[in-house]
Amino acid sequence: MAISKTLKLLGITFYLFSFSNSIFAQENQDYATIYIYRKYNYVGAALSPTVTVNNKEYFKLRCPGKVTMKLYSQGRYNVEVSNKKISLNVKHGQKYFVGIVPVFGGFTLREETNQAKAKKQFENIGEKRHQKFEEDVMFPMIETTNPPLFNNNANPGIANNNPSSSNPSSGPVQVKTTLNKPVLISDISMDIPVTGVNNRDAIAVVIGNSNYEKTKKVDFALNDASAVKKYLINVLGYQEGNIFYLEDASKGDFELYFGNTGNPKGKLFNAVRANLSDIFIFYSGHGAPGLNNQEGYFVPVECDPQYVELSGYALNTFYNNIAQIPARKTTIVMDACFSGASIYENISPIIIKSKGAIGIDNAAVFSSSAGDQVSSWYPEKKHGMLTYFFLKAIHNKNGDTNKDNKLSYSEIYHFIADPNYGVPYYARRLHGLEQVPELSMENPDEIFVEFP
Repeated sequence: MAISKTLKLLGITFYLFSFSNSIFAQENQDYATIYIYRKYNYVGAALSPTVTVNNKEYFKLRCPGKVTMKLYSQGRYNVEVSNKKISLNVKHGQKYFVGIVPVFGGFTLREETNQAKAKKQFENIGEKRHQKFEEDVMFPMIETTNPPLFNNNANPGIANNNPSSSNPSSGPVQVKTTLNKPVLISDISMDIPVTGVNNRDAIAVVIGNSNYEKTKKVDFALNDASAVKKYLINVLGYQEGNIFYLEDASKGDFELYFGNTGNPKGKLFNAVRANLSDIFIFYSGHGAPGLNNQEGYFVPVECDPQYVELSGYALNTFYNNIAQIPARKTTIVMDACFSGASIYENISPIIIKSKGAIGIDNAAVFSSSAGDQVSSWYPEKKHGMLTYFFLKAIHNKNGDTNKDNKLSYSEIYHFIADPNYGVPYYARRLHGLEQVPELSMENPDEIFVEFP
């Protein structure tokens, strides 16, 4: 145990210590925790000091009392009492303890040298006196000297490998950003690896459909799309000007970019350099089956799911049109289920009859769930379950099981679909659902990305 700082403020003494090499350590954790606690003691029991953190959160610590603060931002947190403060330089994976110990005549510091004892002291305070706080990543508590949240039109910390991307004539542009508000961040959206790859001919379409007019909202679809765009730039070397980025896409948008029945030559087709361009397509949002034909459909934001065969965008049309694009390689990631289980009420899930990616040369299709399963969300991480684990496999090379600094499609899939640590486990644990992602690909050992 390492004692970091002590502070005596008007008779109230705090003790702060971090357990970086103990049973309390959080190895590879994507957040930090501050524990503030006051042990049970009859002395001073009537006094309830007010603790303030970054002038934003206030806690009254009764006797006894405790606070757990879960923090997603890294940076400076000021803990204050009576206009005095201590500053904590909070880092992911660390736990910080701030203790208030009442004694006769006021409060004093009590150092705990026994780590097991310190944990027991905190846990012995009843849950009725436990205040829990989780930082809202939409409104971080860190001071302004720390990096701000990114928004839909900014990408701090991401190199722009295309010096001409601000020129609309240089290629496809970011075409639809309807919401000018910050996108929620999680661990996979911070410290994104930079590979130095320059895939200047690659073209992507990234769609996040969240705000539906005739069915329920998809909470984290915009987070998914924003994070995927950043990985395309940082990790896969896509030029920002070659990424078609759409929020809340309509049926007209789907047809504009992917074509319609009988005409595949949408914007994606026209942007591809034959046999030179890689294609990456990402979709997060609702999918649904046709109630009459049992075929799968993307659900545009204005679509009425009861009439999805008229107002949706058919998966078969999508696959047929993508198959006619002369791309070098095609990767498709769909964080949506098409069984109807998440969008229709009072019907049994339907297994769709879409032919899938048959006919697309050198294609890989990641689907978030199989058969009649539901695709779920990871609320703590603010992402769809498939999107989170797909990006987590890339982040810090987590999916590189053979440690060769290369990440194959197979390695990514096995990271995502791991029954004990991937989507199936967390979907079952968090939602009580069976969700097993699928990968459709002829050669799954093909390399997806190589790290320096």
